[in-house]
Amino acid sequence: TSELTSIMSILDGSLNGTVSHFDPKGKLIAEGIYKKGYPQEGTSVQYLGNRGKTKYTYEKGVKQGPWIWWNTNWRVLVKGSMHEDKPKGATTYFTYHKNGKKQTETNIVEKKKHGAFKKWDSSGRILVEGEFKNGFKHGNWKVGSVKINFENDKIIKKSFGI
Repeated sequence: TSELTSIMSILDGSLNGTVSHFDPKGKLIAEGIYKKGYPQEGTSVQYLGNRGKTKYTYEKGVKQGPWIWWNTNWRVLVKGSMHEDKPKGATTYFTYHKNGKKQTETNIVEKKKHGAFKKWDSSGRILVEGEFKNGFKHGNWKVGSVKINFENDKIIKKSFGI
């Protein structure tokens, strides 16, 4: 099941006080303090219908710290960090094969691929791994048994039989 269970207090039609969210196995995944319907401190989970759920951390009513987005099967789609309601640093995106195994992991910074990239086959074997720098392939990449060195998306060196 993909259900989310919450325990909350409502005052004058709005969330007020402590709100606790539990995953389908009953594990506490978020707990925060609300005032007049808005999160103030701690963590809060928002249900997004068929798009899954998000969890944000709040300080003084502002998104601050780690956040995560799960699909309807509780697989992580995106995770990152917020500072004063804005993304901070790398945001990591994940895709999955139909069997549930991870397919790709990509880091985005300021709307560009930046940092580690990995791609797996449906059995979990790494097919591709490398680094992006400001949106371009950069440094050493492994594609199967081929090692490729990139600089700003241009191949500098290629070697076979790793």
